[in-house]
Amino acid sequence: MSIPVYYTPLHQGHAPAHEFYQGRVLPYPEHPGRIEQLRADLSTTPGLALVTLQYFLFCGSPFACTIT
Repeated sequence: MSIPVYYTPLHQGHAPAHEFYQGRVLPYPEHPGRIEQLRADLSTTPGLALVTLQYFLFCGSPFACTIT
């Protein structure tokens, strides 16, 4: 059985310019390309299965559907 890892292309849209950290405004350290690199790395990791939001909504729970 694999562990589902949820992915949507909407992750690329999360790219704020700044974040609050310890009461200060700092440049946001992440960038949209990072999620694509993570997706690529996770897609080749044994025991993980990339699934979409539609999959999650269909199953209703991360563990309702079996991924083999």
